[in-house]
Amino acid sequence: MNKKAQITFVDHWTDIVALLVLVLGLVLSFISGSLVLTYIVAFLCGMVVGRYLYHRQHRLQLRFFYIILAFIVGFALGARYGNFKVIIFLFVVGAITGNYIHKKKWLP
Repeated sequence: MNKKAQITFVDHWTDIVALLVLVLGLVLSFISGSLVLTYIVAFLCGMVVGRYLYHRQHRLQLRFFYIILAFIVGFALGARYGNFKVIIFLFVVGAITGNYIHKKKWLP
């Protein structure tokens, strides 16, 4: 078999994980059955990202943002209820809030 034609997980793990997270975002948005629940899930997912940003603040890498972008695009595209801009806004506000909560040491 041609070695150049092989695709390995080690070489392209970021793309594979981004695709899986995109699908996860789509599924998560399909499961949320109302406008309010879609917005709450977007905010809470943003808070999780904010927590991760806090813990990796000195070791951030571009592939992390690539994976998060894939999730939020999948979530926003799959949302049957809600506005795309509002979902993105709540996600960003959630990320800022999650980062702030951990900076103030309100949560471990």
